[in-house]
Order: sequence, then structure tokens, then C-alpha cells
Amino acid sequence: DNYIKSIEVEAGKTYRLRIISGTELIGVNFAIHGHNMTVVEVEGAIIQPYEVENLDIMPAQRYSVLITANQEPGNYWATTSVRYRNTAPTGYLNIKYKDAPAANLTLDAALPNHPAWDITEPTIEL
Repeated sequence: DNYIKSIEVEAGKTYRLRIISGTELIGVNFAIHGHNMTVVEVEGAIIQPYEVENLDIMPAQRYSVLITANQEPGNYWATTSVRYRNTAPTGYLNIKYKDAPAANLTLDAALPNHPAWDITEPTIEL
């Protein structure tokens, strides 16, 4: 057993993830390989939904996103990467489809795309 946690999902279902940044003085970017997210709530306020491939989250921010399990059953990395600093640890979480084969969680598997740490333009246009 390893320290990387898994969230099990069923194909075809939509899930709400509540994402809370527990960081200090550092922003992170959250993404799930092969899955877009629909942002539906920011800081406790319901908003006009918008879709993103990845989400910038600054210290203490809170978001709710919807993800739909619409890929081939398998194991998909959800990761965080640092923003605006050139070094920091990466966070890992496994999104495991129900009845998918056991995960071989290696870091050479397909990882989500994140903006480079020094790109300061917004990741979306509203």
C-alpha cells in the first residue's frame, strides 16, 4: 500500500469536488488527466458555471468543481503544481474508475497538463 489516496468514481456519473487550498504564500494549479472541470462555486458563492482544464488556487481559496467520469475506465492522475515559484512539491491523487484494474501508480504514467510556474497570464478568459 502507498500513501497516494484514491477517489473511486463510476463511469457516466458526475461528481462535485470541493477544493480547498491549505497553502501559505504559494499558489497551486489543480488538474485531472483527461478530464475537464466545471467550476460552480467560489468562496461559498454559487456562480455562472464555466469549464476549465486546470484551476489556479491561491492560499485559502475554496472552489467546487464538477467532474464527469466520461473516460475509459482506468486510473487517472489528479495533480497540483506550484504557481509563481520555481520549486515546490507536486501533489498526487488517483481518480480510479470502479472496476478498473488495480492501479500501478508510477510517475511515468500520463500526468495532467499544468501551466508553467512562471506564466502569469490568466488560465481562462471570462
